[in-house]
Amino acid sequence: MKNQNRLKSIKYFIKPKNIFLFIKALFSLLIIKALLAWFSLPQILKVLEPKRKINPDNQEVDSIIKFTNFIIFHLFRSPNPCLLRSLFLFRYLKMMGKDIKIVLGVKPEGGKLKGHAWLIVDGNPFPDLNNPAEEYGETFIYP
Repeated sequence: MKNQNRLKSIKYFIKPKNIFLFIKALFSLLIIKALLAWFSLPQILKVLEPKRKINPDNQEVDSIIKFTNFIIFHLFRSPNPCLLRSLFLFRYLKMMGKDIKIVLGVKPEGGKLKGHAWLIVDGNPFPDLNNPAEEYGETFIYP
């Protein structure tokens, strides 16, 4: 069963449209990762504001989320993927004309503060299934 799922995943990745989306996601995430090292969050958000719109495609959004998670968790092996993922999806979904906000929050954990980033799309947390605002105190919302 595991090999069958892996084969499905490989077939999914090698479709021409998906290869383009994967490469687009990879390069975008690399750029955002570099921006995070050199610029403040408000500066990055200004850069990420899209200048053009694209046609909404929910299937493409699902693919982008899969590719983003694969890149961040398996290629970058990021221990804190939420900010990078949220910044990339913020730009991508904003290009699709979605009503979107990026939210940063913190909560106490083990005597320290733990941070989290998530999106609010059309009034709902995204891609989180639960509402992180119930667990984290919101410290930054854009726009």
